[in-house]
Amino acid sequence: MRLIKRYKNRKLYDTEERCYISHYEIADLIRENIDLKVVDKATGEDITNYILTQIVLEQSKAGQGLFPTESLVDIIRWGSQTAHEYFNAVRQKMIGLLPPFIGAEEKQDEMNELKQRLEKLEKMIKKMEK
Repeated sequence: MRLIKRYKNRKLYDTEERCYISHYEIADLIRENIDLKVVDKATGEDITNYILTQIVLEQSKAGQGLFPTESLVDIIRWGSQTAHEYFNAVRQKMIGLLPPFIGAEEKQDEMNELKQRLEKLEKMIKKMEK
């Protein structure tokens, strides 16, 4: 687990690389499947969810929104339980949409990758509930 500390001045410090790190670099670490935890240096509070939410917002501002507007509205309107159900439904639809010409092994690899991504999203949602 990679530890990132946020200082009072809002700068983020990667304790493994021993340097300051940006939100974009944190997003890159996540894309590389590196597990990380962000803590507030002063309080020790786990603020990973808060930082990840900021990253999602920044990506949305840059025109790289992760979710359609309708999905975000549903998540906010109906709460975290619906969000969990929403991601399960999306998972099932994605599995059903995989082209039939993909071999069983390739299909399984793709399903596993999708499953990992959805599990990470579900973890983010659970942390938001706290």
